[in-house]
Amino acid sequence: MVPNQPGNSVKMFALAGGDPAVNGFQTYLAFYGDVDVGWITFRIGDFLDYRILSATAGRINVQVRENYMSGDEIATRIRRFTLRWTPGRDDTPPATVTMARAR
Repeated sequence: MVPNQPGNSVKMFALAGGDPAVNGFQTYLAFYGDVDVGWITFRIGDFLDYRILSATAGRINVQVRENYMSGDEIATRIRRFTLRWTPGRDDTPPATVTMARAR
């Protein structure tokens, strides 16, 4: 679960998949709707791993480690970004999640 979210209704998780030699964790942000809807998920990206740096209501600062091609070589970099959303009416899952580079 992502800390500092109303009602433990937000989680970030990864599923192994894709090319295990380059990244391989399909990473998602999920919001719990209700018993009829279940979890609504948004794909965040494909990374080696991620770490939540901080979280406030409607916002998460994340650090990821990922592979990328640098010429003929596979290199690794660390990036930081912020995920933001506005909860729907009565704290229902958001319609969108935005991702921007952290400053």
